[in-house]
Order: sequence, then structure tokens, then C-alpha cells
Amino acid sequence: MIRSHLIPAFMILFQCGLSDLSAQANLPNRKTQKEQLKAVARLVDQRLSYMKDVAAYKWSNRLNIEDRAREAIVLQSSQENAQKYGLDTLTTRHFFEQQIKAAKTIQKYWFDQWNQGGFPADPFRDLKEVIRPALLALGEEILVAAAEIETGASTPKSGHRWRRKFIRQIQTIGLSVENKEELYLSFRKIR
Repeated sequence: MIRSHLIPAFMILFQCGLSDLSAQANLPNRKTQKEQLKAVARLVDQRLSYMKDVAAYKWSNRLNIEDRAREAIVLQSSQENAQKYGLDTLTTRHFFEQQIKAAKTIQKYWFDQWNQGGFPADPFRDLKEVIRPALLALGEEILVAAAEIETGASTPKSGHRWRRKFIRQIQTIGLSVENKEELYLSFRKIR
């Protein structure tokens, strides 16, 4: 038999439990956020996968890896698109700067490979007709995904899991774990 003075305490606990359940029902679906983050990482990886072709074009045309004029165009475009999707332009710019840094790292990797083993006769995709349009489209897809995901909303524990998942999705040859972590951290800072 429940004592009458315990009933109010029991009711309060029961009601708190229900309110916790209803609050949990309104929380963002963590699995969905994880899947969104993995999708962003796949898009970043897809974008970086074009860098072997970019390197091949530059190698064949005796161009430098670094192209500051092109980088400025990419950064300006990323900031304009960030505004379009309601994202902070400075944090978005930083994320794209990290992508450019990663892109140059990959290109340098391929230049080093070709210096040691010779340039392959394999054809590569055209820079102006294929690669640049694809890079622009992927950049915009990344920003759309960034606008849909709450990048700063996780706890430190889930942030650590998210970082591992993000890093695992990036498979492009030529990047270190540190490069991938820089990409992840700069993405997480987008507001």
C-alpha cells in the first residue's frame, strides 16, 4: 500500500519522467545528424578526389600547384554561397581554405609520385570543361548540407565519434589523418 504522503512525490517523478520523454522526442535525431555528417564527408572526399586530375593537368602544362588567383575565386564564391544559405561567411571561408590546403597536399603527393616513377600515360579529365564545374557543384552541395546540419550541436563525446566517422569517409590518397582532422574541425566551426 502506498502511503498518501508519497503519492505527490511519486506523481512529480512520474511527470518529470514524461516531460523528459517528450523533450527527448523533440531532440534532433542523432542518427540523422551522423548520416548528414557522413554525407558531408563523402562530398568533401568526392571533391578532393578530383585533385589527381587537377595535378595531372598542372603537371602536363608545367603549372605550379599553387594558384592564388584561382584560390581567391573559390574563396569568394564560397562566401557568396554561404550568405545564400544563411551560413557565416568567415567560418565557411576557413573551411574552404582547409579544403584548398588539402587539395594542394594531394596535388603535391601526385607530383612527388610522378617525379619518382614517371607520369602515367592515362588520360585525365579536362580541367575547364569537367573538373571545375564539378568542383563548383560539389562545393555548393557541401554548403547546402552544412546549412541543414547543426554542426555545433553535439556533446564532446558525440563530437569525438563524429570526427572518427568524418575522417573514415575521406579516402582520397595523399592526405594525412591530420589533414582530415583539420577539415573536420573547420567544418564543425561553420555557423
